Amino acid sequence: KFHGVIADGTSDSLATMDWRGKRVVVAGMGAFAVENARTALENGAAEVVVVSRRHGTICPKMIDYLNFVKPWDEHYKHDTQTNVKQFLRWKELYSAAGCTVPECWPKQVKHEGHTISVSDLWFIGHHMKKLSTRTGGIAKAEANGVQLTSGEFVPCDVVVGCIGFERSNYLCEALTGRNTVMTTNYLDKDMMYLADAEIDEGAFNSFFGSSVLEYGKFFTNVYVEGLKRGDQLGEQLWGSQTEAVKITERKWNQYINAGLKLIEADPTISKHAREQVENRTRHFWRTMPPQSFLEVNRKEWEELHTRLNGGVPVPKSQQLPYFFDEAPEWCGEAPAQLAQPVAAAPVSGPATACRSWIRTTHVGSLPRPADGNIQDLQRVLKLQQDVGVDVVNDGEWARDNYIADVIDRIEGLRGGSADEAGSATGACCEKHNMPTAADMHDVPIYSTRFTGGNGLITLNPKRQATSPLACVAPPRYVPSEIPSLKPFLESLAMYGKAVGDAFYSVPSPGTLALFCQDVYFHKHETYIKALGNALREEYRRIAATGLQLQVDCPDLAMGRHTRWANLSDEEFVEVARQNIAALNDALSGVPTDQTRVHVCWGNYAGPHHKDIPADLVWPLLGTVKAKYLLVEGANSRHRNDIEAFERAVKNGHFRNDQVIVPGMLDTTTARVEHPELIASSLLHYVQIVGDPSRVMAGTDCGFASTAKSVAVTGDIAWMKLAALAEGAALATQRFIARSAPVPCRSPLLAPTPFRVAIISSGSDSSYAKDVAQELCNLRAAVVEIFPGECFEALRWAVDVPLTLVGLGMTGGLAAETTLKQLQADKAVSRRPSTLITVGTSGPGISVSRGAASEVAAAIKEASMGRDFDKRSL
Repeated sequence: KFHGVIADGTSDSLATMDWRGKRVVVAGMGAFAVENARTALENGAAEVVVVSRRHGTICPKMIDYLNFVKPWDEHYKHDTQTNVKQFLRWKELYSAAGCTVPECWPKQVKHEGHTISVSDLWFIGHHMKKLSTRTGGIAKAEANGVQLTSGEFVPCDVVVGCIGFERSNYLCEALTGRNTVMTTNYLDKDMMYLADAEIDEGAFNSFFGSSVLEYGKFFTNVYVEGLKRGDQLGEQLWGSQTEAVKITERKWNQYINAGLKLIEADPTISKHAREQVENRTRHFWRTMPPQSFLEVNRKEWEELHTRLNGGVPVPKSQQLPYFFDEAPEWCGEAPAQLAQPVAAAPVSGPATACRSWIRTTHVGSLPRPADGNIQDLQRVLKLQQDVGVDVVNDGEWARDNYIADVIDRIEGLRGGSADEAGSATGACCEKHNMPTAADMHDVPIYSTRFTGGNGLITLNPKRQATSPLACVAPPRYVPSEIPSLKPFLESLAMYGKAVGDAFYSVPSPGTLALFCQDVYFHKHETYIKALGNALREEYRRIAATGLQLQVDCPDLAMGRHTRWANLSDEEFVEVARQNIAALNDALSGVPTDQTRVHVCWGNYAGPHHKDIPADLVWPLLGTVKAKYLLVEGANSRHRNDIEAFERAVKNGHFRNDQVIVPGMLDTTTARVEHPELIASSLLHYVQIVGDPSRVMAGTDCGFASTAKSVAVTGDIAWMKLAALAEGAALATQRFIARSAPVPCRSPLLAPTPFRVAIISSGSDSSYAKDVAQELCNLRAAVVEIFPGECFEALRWAVDVPLTLVGLGMTGGLAAETTLKQLQADKAVSRRPSTLITVGTSGPGISVSRGAASEVAAAIKEASMGRDFDKRSL
């Protein structure tokens, strides 16, 4: 009798299998067989032998990817030249890896009736002698392996059956009473049967690829057209012009050819097909363009060698070479209108807390490149990625500043002063004084270092800077292209960065009021409402792309000692309330989860002794409709604002759904912050909010508020951002290890104690006691022996992970029943449970009966092998 495990590879019977060190035989070579071979090897199997009557076709991931990104001709075919190049590379890969080429090659890509499986591991596994194939079948199972029909004996511990798969054609016949179907998928008028069919030769060079989903999309549109225009299309869809075949003999090429006929015959159906292909191609180019896919796939290729080698890196010279470096050249140019905004729900939101805890970002402006090439936005994306910034932007490279860009689309904010009647006529050339920082009046010697304007404010009161910005007529938004938005979206797509992990900055209504003097309304509340109405459409258009919308609000802090320096604190707070009301109204069409708000006291190196206290700002911030709040926290004037934040949290001014993004970098000094200091500060914020996913590491402000104002040079800025990423990673690591008894270098923790319940029949009682004693010697927390099912005894045993051990067939059945009862009981939240059977096969992990010490060691290994990711809490 076979001493190992025999299981069905098309079900979940192997979900708890411990594959480590196992020798595995897989019967079959379809998709299920290849997937089981992959699962076994990736989880530590010593060797996998695949036994089948003929060699199926295995496709590397790159070949599969190319089917969706290469250009299509008017007949929905890829060009022959690149198809041949792909096939040659594919064939060379088979040879280099030592895999057996499918017997049907080169006449056919695959055997009749077979599908094509996608796996890079198939080739790497062969190369590393971990995976091999045999032609034939399994004649019989013996104690320690299986005998093949060829007479060869293959030693193994696990046999996985992956044969006998068939399509459920009988279901359609039973439900409808019909045994034939049109090649257009219609069974009758307005009755369509969408289901899988035999994939025959040629199916893979159609616009469906081998995707049932793509096939379903197209024929669903056909069905809708049939409902709309049955009188016109009926003969082509279900009438005399269609061909009927037996349901049991359906093949892919039949409905591919029928689809092509419909495309040629009907312009509307042709439009559906073309849009489907174009949208799908754009999606692939947007989410993972060819060069990005190549880089990711090449990295995965190398990592697979390490994984199959037990976690030990394999020298490059010993790896299977990567064969697809030139693949991006076969993909042609990126599709037109690649990054057009989609008027739908925002795509791919920010990463979840489970992927990474304390993430990094910055406020927006980054030093422009020394060579002046501000059009290469992929360059600024790479610079941010290289230093470890998680949520990125375009560095505002293509904009002179974040104010001037939007003003170009708002009428009424250009020129000097209106006449007494409120007309702007003749006022277009007059300039107005920029707001002056009040603190600089108190340092007349220091202020002479500045020529006047610094960005958008005056820092030398003796040399007042001027600006032509003023409200001279009712502000009105004029919809037009946002020039820097499309290049940024295209660069994100080409670089392979999700739009949800990027942001685009815009001014708030209050910020426009701060820098654009009101010479028309002469009433702040009316002016600010008008600005909010003008900005609403700009906000919505940016948010519709899926980008995070960052609204810059220096008006809520810096405004106090600049534009509104003549007011009292109480009067300024009222101005700020009006600003926030206008902002919230302008954000009415933008999801809160997609909105960031940045507040600062001025990005300049001054005394800042007249900055409004953070305690007065937080009650205002608590009313803003935004998830992410970016505030200063690194410079010496505002580092202690963390205490004000703590009071704000206690007083309810920071909502449970919000994320605090404190500045960890002072953007006005050249000193590079120490990662240890950053980590310590971040952990203090985490302690206040109670959850690391509600804290991000940011910067006090931008590194270059305008293209001409640079507080620190690029070399310093990138060093600072690298320190930010290092500090955030350090804080995450320390938070993970906070409750660990020893330093924790990984979020994946193996539990130390475990409880064992041994279930045995009377004849095994002595053996059960021996195993229990050995387990006690191996650090099991509790070991109990039961004569049968023990649900009630274990129902409240929830303190540590539980292992149920069934001795023999009777004990194994009782253990399985007990586990099901525990899993069905929802009265309490349980730790993980493991099912082990000794001396018999069944669900869970099977262990051969042997010496009590060996069985106990196997039980311990299985019980201690359950990693737990603390970030999932």
